[in-house]
Amino acid sequence: MRLRSYINERTSIYGAGITFMDIDETILKTHARVKIVKDGEVVARLRNHEYLKWVPKPGEEADFSEYSDADVFYKTSDPIMPVIKRIQKMFKAIRRGESHSRIVIVSGREDLTDKSKFLETFRKFGVPIDDIYVERCGNMPEALHNLPKVKKQVIFKYLSTGLYRRARLLDDSTANCQAFLELEEEMPEPIIKMMRKKYNIPEGEPVIDFYALKVLKDGSLQRITRK
Repeated sequence: MRLRSYINERTSIYGAGITFMDIDETILKTHARVKIVKDGEVVARLRNHEYLKWVPKPGEEADFSEYSDADVFYKTSDPIMPVIKRIQKMFKAIRRGESHSRIVIVSGREDLTDKSKFLETFRKFGVPIDDIYVERCGNMPEALHNLPKVKKQVIFKYLSTGLYRRARLLDDSTANCQAFLELEEEMPEPIIKMMRKKYNIPEGEPVIDFYALKVLKDGSLQRITRK
């Protein structure tokens, strides 16, 4: 399902919306790898999904230095233009005052070595990064073992404010999409009651509309539903 049709269908739900987005293979195709090192030698270079299945052999260690290297990020990233065009269109509406919505990047990366070069990577592809906050989940130790859980915790921080009636996620990971959708059943009752009163939401109607979209290799979007 395309993001355009999603936006048109959801405008009947009053109140602001918030969109969470990943970076790697979502906004940009990136080429950093997890290096597997043994006795000082690199024995393998793994993509994210390969690392998640990696079982270390005796003496092996994971090296994530490429993921924090701003030069690697700047020189090797390629734009996923269908998603970038969607971001640009959303910001046009926000800047015209048609929406109080916002976009937040929720990435599994940690702080990069050069913040300016990191931001310039987005600027050169037309992403309005100066108006988007970047949450760097990789700074949290737990992200190494359970990134979907950490991303969900970060997203909850925004939803618990009660400011947003629509929440969507764009991510290339089905696991991250499923973790996000779990929040629909996990919102605390005090927040639900507060939002019902604030927006005059009748009982039986969800206070936040959750929508998860998986970014496919060609930049198209596939809706993910809860298991």
